[in-house]
Amino acid sequence: VERVVMLDSTIPYDRDGQGPEVVEAVFGDGRVRRVDLGFTAFDKKAVLQRRVGAGFRHAETAVALDPELPFAHFALGRLLSRSFLGDFEGAIAAFERAIDLDPNYTDAYSFVALVQIFNGDADTGLATAREALSRNPLPPYWYYMPLGLAQFQLGDYPAAEAALNELLRRNPNFQPAMRTLMATYGK
Repeated sequence: VERVVMLDSTIPYDRDGQGPEVVEAVFGDGRVRRVDLGFTAFDKKAVLQRRVGAGFRHAETAVALDPELPFAHFALGRLLSRSFLGDFEGAIAAFERAIDLDPNYTDAYSFVALVQIFNGDADTGLATAREALSRNPLPPYWYYMPLGLAQFQLGDYPAAEAALNELLRRNPNFQPAMRTLMATYGK
């Protein structure tokens, strides 16, 4: 495809930032093909939902094929926890099933801690984040994010600062930790 032309170029975007559903694709040899996108061209949420929908179907298939495979439940939990799906209860159940199948699946602990925090339960999220850290003798840097977030949400700013600084010591370019640390300093 050489270029894509919006068919209704008089109003390329509406006030919500949406674009046309039908475009013309112009090929190098001069052929023109009308393409119905099935969603507005600039609707990133729709594109992501479509992609996640395929991933969701694959994760459900994995769970159906091997319901005793912790990673299948973990993958399902990751997809359910995406903000535009927002099935936090489903995500928590999937992560907890992964942990039931493998009590040392510390990545599942860390991710369920994040979901618990985002779902308004920072106390449980803090306990779960601590459990992830206690079970993994060499935790990756991102395990400190749910710890710092929970402590921030609970108003323990010195502890949040310590956790976030530990994360940034391990990965100085992790922007979510930088933003949360700035918010911590603002308290």
